[in-house]
Amino acid sequence: MKNYVELLRIEQWLKNFIIFIPLFAYGEINTEDIVELILVFVFFSFVVSSTYVLNDILDLESDLNHPTKNKRPLASEKIPIKNAQFILIIFFVIGKIGLFYLDSTVLLYSFVYVFGTTSYSFLFKYKKYFDILIISFLFIIRLLIGSNAVAIDLSIPLFLFVFFTSLGIVSAKKYSILNNREIINTRIKKFLNENYELSELEFIFKSSFLMASVTYTIWLILIKTLYLNDLSSIYLICSLISYVFFIFIFTNNTINKNSEEIIHLLINNKRVLFSLILFGAFFLLSGLFG
Repeated sequence: MKNYVELLRIEQWLKNFIIFIPLFAYGEINTEDIVELILVFVFFSFVVSSTYVLNDILDLESDLNHPTKNKRPLASEKIPIKNAQFILIIFFVIGKIGLFYLDSTVLLYSFVYVFGTTSYSFLFKYKKYFDILIISFLFIIRLLIGSNAVAIDLSIPLFLFVFFTSLGIVSAKKYSILNNREIINTRIKKFLNENYELSELEFIFKSSFLMASVTYTIWLILIKTLYLNDLSSIYLICSLISYVFFIFIFTNNTINKNSEEIIHLLINNKRVLFSLILFGAFFLLSGLFG
């Protein structure tokens, strides 16, 4: 069972919590919307897990040469490829059927997500700049799924905040891989060596985090209209401070080659996890008291 849980990358479902951002950012929070988003979260996560299985099948040869990924269920032959293909189909179908009954627009966006992740795996994973832009695009799809599920329009600053944050995280991951001397003969390392300089990736992820901070501040000022005597505004200001704290810690970990797997970093690094929990808590509180 443990191997199948690892194959499905259940821990990566954490990324799908982006679905809840629109509701807590703008909505009048109610039980009906929360239940709707939880169901969307579960069924969409099933679809996402199926794409991770597909990616592991396609990357099998490269993972065999990776110092840590060679321990994954498929690379270590703990799970036969036929079993993985069967699970891929089952999770994909269950996810799609669930979304079909919940919301047709959300179902459409989930197909866009699948198209994006499969085109990344087959076409853009080894194309300069597309390799980081496509993944950032997938984070935006998660945001759009959340907004459409509860019929909330997104503002441009919040949209850009999520985009630049994801761009920073993705480019930081590439930086860590390129800067890690233990990763040698993998296809991704060869691609990065041939197409990027460390200084270029460092500039991209630092600039992206800077732009994310700026757009979040603009969202706070122009959209949320902060008032210092308002409890919701105080929580939002605290969320901005927490986000900057997160960027600082995450950047240090990236320079030290520790951000190749963001979810593993969150789980294993208490400072990174604490800063992100603080941001999420203050953001949530601002929605509850807004």
